[in-house]
Amino acid sequence: MTAAARAPMAPRALLGAAAAALVGCASLEPTLPWPPALHAQGVPAIPLPLVARLRAYVDIAGHALVDWHPLRNELLVAHRPPAAHTTQLYRLNRALGELQPLTQGADPVTRGAWEPERGRFVVFARSEGGDEADQWFRLDPDSGQETPLTPQGQRHTLLGWLPRSTQVLIASVPLDRNAGAGRRDRPDTTLWAIDALDPAKPRLLARLPGIGWGGAALAADASRLALTKTSATTDAEIWLLDLGSRAAQPTRLLPSATHPAAAFYRAAAFAPDGRSLLLLTDRDGEFRALMRYDLGTQRLTAIGPQIPWDVTDVEPSPDGGQLALRVNAGGRGELRLLDAASGAELALPPLPPGSIERLRWHPSKAALAVQTDSARAPGQIHV
Repeated sequence: MTAAARAPMAPRALLGAAAAALVGCASLEPTLPWPPALHAQGVPAIPLPLVARLRAYVDIAGHALVDWHPLRNELLVAHRPPAAHTTQLYRLNRALGELQPLTQGADPVTRGAWEPERGRFVVFARSEGGDEADQWFRLDPDSGQETPLTPQGQRHTLLGWLPRSTQVLIASVPLDRNAGAGRRDRPDTTLWAIDALDPAKPRLLARLPGIGWGGAALAADASRLALTKTSATTDAEIWLLDLGSRAAQPTRLLPSATHPAAAFYRAAAFAPDGRSLLLLTDRDGEFRALMRYDLGTQRLTAIGPQIPWDVTDVEPSPDGGQLALRVNAGGRGELRLLDAASGAELALPPLPPGSIERLRWHPSKAALAVQTDSARAPGQIHV
């Protein structure tokens, strides 16, 4: 080989050689057929061996944390196996064990929850054909039988469970069928209690004006529900709903008369005694911070050390003694653990590499599940 032959090729020459090789391969090897709905003009054929070699770089099969079983050391996870086309729900009953499929079908399923008392069934959301209008179903994990819980023609959001019951709190918004005709409806949101074991008799709790209701927190005695009403990413309010009233009307807590300026607020959880509400807000600074709102004095106080990043999620432990936070530290999710009473930061064991994406305490055991994503291992779950 001559010195000239060993010299590196110029970028343009290299691209030309690669294109020539691709065309040569295309003429000799079977190629990927174009879908009938796609018209390709001037696009070179793609050899099937090349498709097979690239599959390892695009067929990434991670796992997403969904929920804990209320009694057992068992997780509900969302996963798409390498040979599958959609993500579905699976149960995992031991560490590094084999996943047991729960849902199936052409439409993906990524959201669900165990019945929180005894884990007798799972409720899950599915939208049809990518329409993003979630419908909720009850699933018997042993037989695989599915039972619809919500009616068609509306978009439904699960807000939580009524304690010591099989009733789910569902916020429903009718679909706007007139948007394509040049006008838009102004729908309201209805709040329902639906017994997952008897869905034919839903109980209307409240009619809420407009849309954007979510981010709910339910008091331990189910007497009050805090709701977040979002208008924009920088403008959200917290409202309080008395569930014991027959004609429940929400009352706005924040912004308040003393601090009327628009800001971001999101309800997170009631304190165990029901006297205060944990929430996230950027009212007092650039970043979203964890704060406590005293329902009696209407005072808002910061919890824990000042963190120069957004706190994106807070998960209280089942006994209310600890608070697990997810912090968006420069785009990377970090875990912080606080003592709920003092706000002092608690030490953590060594954590797996990557970004913390989801947190979930076990309802009855001293265990915290976290989902991590990294370039080397997307979608891992650790406890």
